[in-house]
Amino acid sequence: MLNREYFPHVFGAATLVLVFGAASVHPQPAPPNAAGATKSQGSTVQGTFGAQPWTDTSGTSASGASAAGTGASGTDAAAGKLGKADRELMRAMAHVNLAEIEAGKMAQSKSKNQQILRYSQQMIDDHTKAQGELQSLADAKGMNLPSAPDKKRQDMLKKLGALSGAAFDSAYMAQGGVNSHKESHEMLQAAQTRATDPELKALAGKALPTVDQHLKMAQDVKSGKGGGATVSGASGSSGVQ
Repeated sequence: MLNREYFPHVFGAATLVLVFGAASVHPQPAPPNAAGATKSQGSTVQGTFGAQPWTDTSGTSASGASAAGTGASGTDAAAGKLGKADRELMRAMAHVNLAEIEAGKMAQSKSKNQQILRYSQQMIDDHTKAQGELQSLADAKGMNLPSAPDKKRQDMLKKLGALSGAAFDSAYMAQGGVNSHKESHEMLQAAQTRATDPELKALAGKALPTVDQHLKMAQDVKSGKGGGATVSGASGSSGVQ
């Protein structure tokens, strides 16, 4: 026959098992999406500068992902505040801004054409401001933006960096100027119907007039309007923005 003093000890031990056992099976958060949840879509890159609109060209290899900045992280999925199309648009917009800023700085150091120097400085200023507004929206939505252009755009920027003189001026204005802003216009127009987040729609709508202004400026510089020399020679079918 069991001693009565035995039951309190057994009951106490069982209680501890239940308490600590329940704590040990507390559900853990899901791991971040492997490889940053960014897919390399649109394998064709045309022209000197970039990819087609709405193409998320984040690097897929380990080295490419590193070069492309943070890309999309598990934070995006965990936040649950933006749909996939909205996240892709925001990443595309960030890649565009960052590439335009870098190309503009390159033009500032390489070009001797005063119109191109003025144009590239405005690209730096306007896209820096646009990236700041995009970053503010991303912070509010709990999303991480890339901190550098995607790998494909970095590769194209390297090609542009290998040029100099008139060849650089022509390539920069054809790709980073005219063609890129035509594509950017199409991308932001598409955002008006594809984006589901109202704040993102508003941001895309706000950016459209600036993109159109950049396109008009690039066309004027390329044709030599405003007293500058005509910039011609290089042509392409797509661009950064």
